[in-house]
Amino acid sequence: MIKTEYRRDMGKNYLIFQSGTELEEGYFLKLVQNGSIDGILPLEIRTVDGKKECYCDVTGKQSLRTALERGGIDKEQLEEILKGIQAIIKKGEAYLLQLEDYVLSVETIFLGLLDFSIYLCYLPGYKVSMEDKWKDFTQYLMNTVDYKKEDTVLYVYNLYKAARQPGGFTEELWRKEKGEKEVAEEKQEEGFGRQRQIQSFVPEFEERIEEDEQVEAYPGKIYMAGAVTITAAIVAAVIGLFMWRPGRVQAGAYLLVLGALCAYVLGRLFSGENKEARIEHQVEFIPAKEEKWGTEASVKSDGVYKWQSQEEENTVILAAEVFKKNGFLRAEDNRRYQDIELIEFPFFFGKLRTQVNSSIESPAVSRCHAKIEHLGGEYYLADLNSTNGTYLNGERLKAYERRKLMPMDRVQFADVGYYFEMDLPENGEKI
Repeated sequence: MIKTEYRRDMGKNYLIFQSGTELEEGYFLKLVQNGSIDGILPLEIRTVDGKKECYCDVTGKQSLRTALERGGIDKEQLEEILKGIQAIIKKGEAYLLQLEDYVLSVETIFLGLLDFSIYLCYLPGYKVSMEDKWKDFTQYLMNTVDYKKEDTVLYVYNLYKAARQPGGFTEELWRKEKGEKEVAEEKQEEGFGRQRQIQSFVPEFEERIEEDEQVEAYPGKIYMAGAVTITAAIVAAVIGLFMWRPGRVQAGAYLLVLGALCAYVLGRLFSGENKEARIEHQVEFIPAKEEKWGTEASVKSDGVYKWQSQEEENTVILAAEVFKKNGFLRAEDNRRYQDIELIEFPFFFGKLRTQVNSSIESPAVSRCHAKIEHLGGEYYLADLNSTNGTYLNGERLKAYERRKLMPMDRVQFADVGYYFEMDLPENGEKI
């Protein structure tokens, strides 16, 4: 991604593009330098310390990022912004401007402070796929939208979902230009009768969740005591070496004893018994469900048969599916927690009531704590950077580390324990 910075010069504000992109000299560069296209910020090239920098005058304007962070944009305003982007790009088509050379991001889309007009940046030679830029743009919107505005959330989610489809950006512009109703009619005439699939937990984008959580941490006095201990050890070493001036052997023995003493004190200070439980307000990004489009119906993971719908022919194919071993987690404390059947993958665990497959109500369990995957007929456990850890047979997993599960393995999510078992659907016998 190209680097940008802001600079104020002679009473004006400038967005500056660093010299990471080789500008293409010629017709397109002169167009942008002269400000010939309404809605595209004029480009000024300056040479500073032998390096070329591109200046765009953004006086009286604010970036879309700033507007979003202030929470001042709703669905209607976002629609106007997208219409403005479409209008500018349509104007650029008349001048043969290339989509790949628009610098389309929340940092480089600007809004007029007075009239809310839209301004884009164009760098001849930038050459970044518009599809990739549009995906990043909608990804940012998903992670910053105000979740209290339900209509805005739904609108942004539909944008995000469309951006993941082939031709998502040009499809969105076509939709804005012709209108939703006309697009739907044309798609029906062209035979876009593809069945909608819902796939479980494709972590393509993240949803922001804020919540208070109980965590264990060292109090500030422990860190202060540790700092005092280290300082005292350094002072003692300086005094011992430069004032008493011992020989090499004596100096080595002195430093060894001093280091061992310091390590012992620090070990006692930072032992687990000195941790204190406290409530912290945390912001976490978790995987959310996403809908995808396809030509075939989705395959059931726990059924006996699967159906395939053919778009060209009205024939339904019935195919037998191989029986699979089903995984279970048996709760150690079955009075407080239920057994868990692993029916879809990846299978997510956490204390959220939504967005996870199994909600574990314990203050020590993170919102999105761990997951189990089914790969090549085997089950794998992975920790999702949880606060209090995921354990397999008493050993704590590293964040995002994947471990293979075997029957009767003990799985522990923070302070909640289970035993992993497998059943065969044919006879129901445990393994």
